[in-house]
Amino acid sequence: MPRLTRKPPKYSLHKPSGQAKVRHNGRTVYLGKYGSPESQAAYARFIASIPKPEEVVKIAEPIPGVSLLIGEIVLRFFNHAKEYYVRDGAPTGEHEMIRCCLRFLTNRYLELPASEFGPKKLKIVREDMIELGKSRRYINKAVSIIKRCFTWAASEELVSGNVAMALKTVAGLQKNRTAAREKDPVGPVADDQVDAVLPYVSELAADVLRTMRLTGMRPGEALAMTPLEIDRSDPSCWIYRPGVHKPGSPCRKQSLTIPLTFCLISAIIAYPS
Repeated sequence: MPRLTRKPPKYSLHKPSGQAKVRHNGRTVYLGKYGSPESQAAYARFIASIPKPEEVVKIAEPIPGVSLLIGEIVLRFFNHAKEYYVRDGAPTGEHEMIRCCLRFLTNRYLELPASEFGPKKLKIVREDMIELGKSRRYINKAVSIIKRCFTWAASEELVSGNVAMALKTVAGLQKNRTAAREKDPVGPVADDQVDAVLPYVSELAADVLRTMRLTGMRPGEALAMTPLEIDRSDPSCWIYRPGVHKPGSPCRKQSLTIPLTFCLISAIIAYPS
């Protein structure tokens, strides 16, 4: 993969107003009088605020008989995740979750040979997360990703399979049996709060909110509905059969019954884009 490069947006003149401007990602930012020190300073601050594109790090081939460091294992696994967790040609975001969870491992054992990492050291990483106030469910998720990282590394013969198998012996934290923080359960939004919002949003957005409230859909699931996935053979009740569900596998046997009264279906048909 080539190194990513991108030129910074130009400092330019907005002729009607005489102001300096810079355009980035479809947004125009005005900086003050064109040519003034203040506008040039504002331009410099704007350029500094733009996130730098990620650069592809060239990874050297492992040396036979020499254990890779944990940092090297993590880097290889992250590059694999960026290419693997993709749907419809776009990253799903799972690789960013992996990056966040693996940082606890690298903060503690970045330069430790991967062959020396075992269950006790994994529990130390887990204690680090507890001390940072992470919730029990988040910690279990992070530990699961660390195990997944080493399982993948073992499948690529980057680390011994014994290391990956030993890590799997570390059980997840049980509710109310550890010092890990427990999160309050997430409950539904009260109907009166939803109804109070509806008059202030567009008709389509209101239909999306009503559908989410009555079906339990996530925003992305509601917005991904298409006419081809809606069975309208029965005029009294239309059935929505999504092509995929959250994990991304085919959803052939699942269906969602949606009463005809929902305006969202009509909106989808009227605005299929």
